[in-house]
Amino acid sequence: MSKEIIYSCRYDSEFTSAGRWRRLILPKKVRCEYRAECDEIIRQVKEESEYIPIPERLGKVNGLISTAKEIATIFEINMDIVQLEDGIDFDFYYDSGLFLGECKEFFGKMFLTCDNVTVYTPKKKKRDLPRGCEGIISMTYYTHRHLVAGKEINLS
Repeated sequence: MSKEIIYSCRYDSEFTSAGRWRRLILPKKVRCEYRAECDEIIRQVKEESEYIPIPERLGKVNGLISTAKEIATIFEINMDIVQLEDGIDFDFYYDSGLFLGECKEFFGKMFLTCDNVTVYTPKKKKRDLPRGCEGIISMTYYTHRHLVAGKEINLS
């Protein structure tokens, strides 16, 4: 799946946009037993993926992006907005867990609007992060249905 950062902002930045991704290595026994099945699934995802736009969701995404940019600017929140093949990821890097007023209302709206929300504390040694980052709120908003070999993949 290709990813493209469509917006990024840093306020005290030592961040490098090139993330460090580790390859998933399965135990040898599992690799041997399921290699053919896994290869077929991977082939289908690569060659038979189809993305069908969801018009009402596409209509909302620009408003979400604009609001996220505005909130990040007002409250100086480090963030990335990443275009996926089937949606948008909003990654907010925060230095405390305190959200007040308009910022609280924005995150509440985003929690209810987005399809997936992950809140976690990253391992600082494993990733390039903005200075002072204590946690990440990652939200995904799907704008396309994803079909593989004619079957819908529902990630929400």
